[in-house]
Amino acid sequence: MENRKPFQLRTVLIVYNAIQVVFSTWLFYEACMAGWLTGYSYRCQPVDYTRSPNAIRMANGCWWYYFSKFTEFFDTLFFVMRKRY
Repeated sequence: MENRKPFQLRTVLIVYNAIQVVFSTWLFYEACMAGWLTGYSYRCQPVDYTRSPNAIRMANGCWWYYFSKFTEFFDTLFFVMRKRY
C-alpha cells in the first residue's frame, strides 16, 4: 500500500459530505420536534418509556444519531485511501 498512488475521491467526498449535511440537518430537526420544542428541557430528566408517539420519535432519532456515528467512520476510511494522514 505504501507504493500505491492515493485515490482521487473528490466527487465521492462531495456527495458524502452533502449527504452528511442533509442527514445532520434532519437529525437536528427531529431533536427539536421530538424534544426541546415539545416539553423536554436542557436538564437531565427521566427516560420516557411509554409508547407515546413523541417517545417513539425521540427513540427513533437517538437510534439514527448513533447510526450516524457509524457513517462518520467513513471519514477515516477516506483519509487513509487518500493518504492524508
